[in-house]
Amino acid sequence: MCRQGDVAIIGNWKSTHSIADLKGIVISKGYSAFTISNGMPSFGHAALKKFDFPLTKAHCKPISSCCHHPCKIYIWTGKNRGAGGAAAGGKAKAAQATREGIWVTLKNVDMCGQGDVDFLTDWKKEAKSVADLRRMAEARGHMAFSIDPSGKYFRHCAFKCFEYQLTAEHCTPSPGYQNEIHIFMPNGGEGKRQSEASDAPLPLPLGAPEGERALSFEGVTDSAFDRNGVLYSLGVSWGTAKYANPADSGAVSVGWSSDAANYYSTAGGHKVGDAKQAARVICTHTHPGANATMWSKGSPNAYFEIDLRSVTLKPTHYAYRNDYGGGGNHPRTYELQGSTNGREWVTLRKHSGEVWKGNCAKAWTIDGATDYYRLFRVQNLGSPNHLCCSGIEFYGLVRGAPAAAPAKAATAPVVMGTAIEDCEVANGTPVRVVGNSAVGGAGASSSSTASAAADMPLYEIAEVLQRELGVKGSNLQETIDAAVSELGLTSEAGGLNLIEKARLSMEVLGSRL
Repeated sequence: MCRQGDVAIIGNWKSTHSIADLKGIVISKGYSAFTISNGMPSFGHAALKKFDFPLTKAHCKPISSCCHHPCKIYIWTGKNRGAGGAAAGGKAKAAQATREGIWVTLKNVDMCGQGDVDFLTDWKKEAKSVADLRRMAEARGHMAFSIDPSGKYFRHCAFKCFEYQLTAEHCTPSPGYQNEIHIFMPNGGEGKRQSEASDAPLPLPLGAPEGERALSFEGVTDSAFDRNGVLYSLGVSWGTAKYANPADSGAVSVGWSSDAANYYSTAGGHKVGDAKQAARVICTHTHPGANATMWSKGSPNAYFEIDLRSVTLKPTHYAYRNDYGGGGNHPRTYELQGSTNGREWVTLRKHSGEVWKGNCAKAWTIDGATDYYRLFRVQNLGSPNHLCCSGIEFYGLVRGAPAAAPAKAATAPVVMGTAIEDCEVANGTPVRVVGNSAVGGAGASSSSTASAAADMPLYEIAEVLQRELGVKGSNLQETIDAAVSELGLTSEAGGLNLIEKARLSMEVLGSRL
């Protein structure tokens, strides 16, 4: 079902998920299927799909009719799959197309190379208006789309979908091009960032004293926290690296009471003493699926604690995913505690008779914290005695983090090959030329090409590869995969995401010019 029904893309899925995990996500979210690579030329992502009808083998077509990429599709045929029958499908589409919300338009910021699930190669040529694109996005369940109304920088429309409600705060200055990103905000703009059961109001952004960083709570869904928390910030090395679970990387350490370091998932069952996976699910930003959770055996006062190691935090909010394992052991009477040294603990938030609506995430304010804590502990103080957690995140003022990088000025696009005369981009910045003139002259080094590629938007890298290699594709994915094949990089590019493949192709291309 090539480029049909895609609702979520998990890049480089093998590094974070198993087949069982993907199956669990499909079942828990009511999706229909997922597709992964099954040969050469390969691709590294998993495409999760949802249809308004029960998907069957009869709906699927041979890859020779579409992208020619060998793949394997896993179809869920159990309960809660797509509604059966054309009539049911029609009702679902109508309801989806009329969902309540507002559209927000932002200029010259984007989510470049992130969340792309569908493309229109030339939306104006296909006689689509912005209103048409919005209707398409709503009908397909997409969250946003990025376009260049002028057609000067690119002509395609990139539809996007994320596991969280996209907002203006997630977007960054467009790297070397001008555009509009249109974001659909459900329910009058509030979206579903915060669980309905959450007690934490949406606050104004924090102001950070000099030398500190403010991590403002924005919201939480049942599948993911926002990207403002301290655990996520440590996972991306404060914005300088690709996300890695901070428990895996060693950015944080997790401690336990004597019977609490246990892990459960539908993929592997109950694993007593599996502290590594238990720590991983507690600290991960997006829940991995498969009903994964940490659990204790039932001893009174069970706890887990997280050591932030390199930073301290004066907390204002925290968020918590409860028992996703299916046992209903959601914490009800418990405390969140903080410590500066691991010996003396202060109660930051006390819960008594906490009410949960099934498997879900909630968030709360932390009022009156006056100290900066390195360690945080959740301690169970009543029934049920099985302490379970499927994820946690903290927000507030941080000390010890590197200073936030200044906003990066937009860079001019880079063109390889023949120099372009009298060509300018936004704000009068000349186009830089790499290859035959301007920067580096004939014989520019591969390192300069790689450096230039790091600044280039994905669509422009694809244009360079098309021109220099003569490859073609109906979309960015096909173009870059064709370049990888033409350059003989199929094995080296195995498991890389689309952006990594593009930059690898540019680096090798530069070394050959």
